[in-house]
Amino acid sequence: DRARLAMAYANLQRDSGGAMDREREFIANVGHELRTPITMILTSCELLLDGAGLADKERGAVQRMAGAAEHMSDSVRSFMILARDGNLGRIEPVELLGCVVEALAPHRATLEQRAMWVNTAVGAEVNVLANREALFVVVNNLIKNAVKYTDHGGISIQHLGNSLYVADTGCGIPEGELPNIFLPFYRTR
Repeated sequence: DRARLAMAYANLQRDSGGAMDREREFIANVGHELRTPITMILTSCELLLDGAGLADKERGAVQRMAGAAEHMSDSVRSFMILARDGNLGRIEPVELLGCVVEALAPHRATLEQRAMWVNTAVGAEVNVLANREALFVVVNNLIKNAVKYTDHGGISIQHLGNSLYVADTGCGIPEGELPNIFLPFYRTR
């Protein structure tokens, strides 16, 4: 019985490993195919927004399209990293402040529009050993959520010890939902 159980387990591992490899390959291929059309959408939105002649309603629609395309681009970037199955590629010293500044850049207009403050306490000398792209995805996601769920007040980003803290004056996560926030695909509200 033990030998049959061991063989069945080994077969399951082999079969599921092949399925995981196919899934990772599929995610990588889809991500690659989506990058070009998303880039075209973002570029077209930028051109439309830079040009004159859009009514407020049209400008708002183009801004929402650009936001949706940016969200899709971030998702594709995350999927591509997940498809690597823990192999994040090149690990190198990454300037943390530069990563924070880069992640804040797309949100400057929203921050100004809402008159929100940003307090950044990350030393210019702070470097972390990480994959640059993976670190950016994480920092960008934290900042994007802080901006999204804060209508007034501001955001504090600080490096203490070996941790980066992103805090905001927004609505927060209801205490009853905290145990679920790391579940796959879980969304509050």
